[in-house]
Amino acid sequence: MADSVSSIGSSIITSMGIGNYNPKTIAEALANAETIAKKTTYEQNQTKYTNKLTGFNQLKTALTGVQTGLADLAKAANFSKSTVSSTDSTAVSTTTTGTPATGSYEVEVMTKAQAHTLAASPVSSQYNAIGTGTLNLTVGGSSKAITVDSSNNSLLGLKNAINAAGLPVNASIVNDGSGYRLVMTGQQTGAGNTISMSAVDDDGNNTDTTGLSLFSYGAGTNNMTQVISAQDASFKVNGLTMSSSTNQATGVIDGLTLNLNKAAIGTTNTISVAQDATSVSDSVSSFVADFNAMKDVMDYLGSYSKDA
Repeated sequence: MADSVSSIGSSIITSMGIGNYNPKTIAEALANAETIAKKTTYEQNQTKYTNKLTGFNQLKTALTGVQTGLADLAKAANFSKSTVSSTDSTAVSTTTTGTPATGSYEVEVMTKAQAHTLAASPVSSQYNAIGTGTLNLTVGGSSKAITVDSSNNSLLGLKNAINAAGLPVNASIVNDGSGYRLVMTGQQTGAGNTISMSAVDDDGNNTDTTGLSLFSYGAGTNNMTQVISAQDASFKVNGLTMSSSTNQATGVIDGLTLNLNKAAIGTTNTISVAQDATSVSDSVSSFVADFNAMKDVMDYLGSYSKDA
């Protein structure tokens, strides 16, 4: 009986035209078809979510731009910026240090600030002995005693000792054709930064032109020559005469430093301060561009269906 049923089943399969197919192959094909369908659905969903994430990131970037633009517009400093000009910046230029008031200022520079410079009488060699003892050097309000002995008894040794004293002065040696001269120049300008030097000379004479007293200057003994005097800058602003120990005058015009570059008595330079409308315009234009960019992104994202 069983053989009869099996025979009938085989006959049915054969009559259906599928007698030559392997059931295992058919099962695998059906399973693969199901897997491919699920994979396709997954990939479609992944693409959809990736597109949405990209859209959110684009919107976030656009919103950040608008937020930054609004913050920039809200800054009061952007509406108080100034432009400053000079009719001759080679004579008077400016450095903005704050918020200067709008207006114009007439500036005349009579004298520039100078650093004190002294030069000693020439000697035949920078290596020969110059004498021993002590030189009391004063620059501005600072003083230092410089000892000259066998270890530094020469013009070169004295130059090095002055530079090592820690005072605001630079010493150098210049050969002007007549001999070697010690030259001392103050590091700071202004009438209050003068250089003086007195000698306690081992030769017993502190005021003659031999030994260390050759380098005396001040207190009635001026054996060195004043090459450049210590001098304050003198200038006028809108007719008012002022002075400064440096050539950078601060506190004269609120929010500005005047750089006194060239003295010219009788020549007036106009410093003009105006509101910087360009910076405000640039801030507004930047905000409008950011806002339009955000609108474009929103319109672009809104054109897609919820399933896209």
